[in-house]
Amino acid sequence: MHAPTRATQVIRPSRRDFYAGVCVSGCPFNGGDGWFVPYRRVREFSDAYDAVITLYVQDFSSTFLCTVPFVIDTGADVTIIPRRLMSRPDAFQTAKAIGPYQVKGLTGKVVIGRRFRASIFIPRLERDVTPLRFGVLKPVVVDDWEGDYGTLGLDALRRVVMVSDREHVSLWPAPASPCKTD
Repeated sequence: MHAPTRATQVIRPSRRDFYAGVCVSGCPFNGGDGWFVPYRRVREFSDAYDAVITLYVQDFSSTFLCTVPFVIDTGADVTIIPRRLMSRPDAFQTAKAIGPYQVKGLTGKVVIGRRFRASIFIPRLERDVTPLRFGVLKPVVVDDWEGDYGTLGLDALRRVVMVSDREHVSLWPAPASPCKTD
């Protein structure tokens, strides 16, 4: 798998529950831990692949914290969380929403959702592995969603370094200082 340079796998991903694997890079500007997700074939299509990752979601307006599977989607401008994928009905209470939001095009129809302040992150798997945090986001929580996954959109992906090759999508913390080229 690739990072800004070739990366080495340290922890294998879990294909059953979509937890990311961990890799390390020797890149001097962005060394350290990275996370990778293998592509998998979409059941309904012979030539379509997606990358599904299980992430932790924390609602800032309550004490809610759970895991949600997301498709990594560079075509979506916002992160979308289907309400039915959350384990508690009191998560992301409508009265505490920041505001409404219309999701167009992903499902072939317009879906109305509500934005909330939340944190989305890949947790620490082992003591020496650093979690990957996407920062404070305003994901859209939707009630009417047909898919089995949320959508990790560009609002989150712009906050990390994302590299893909034929087999994986790799996610790395954004470098502390910009890379310099000669």
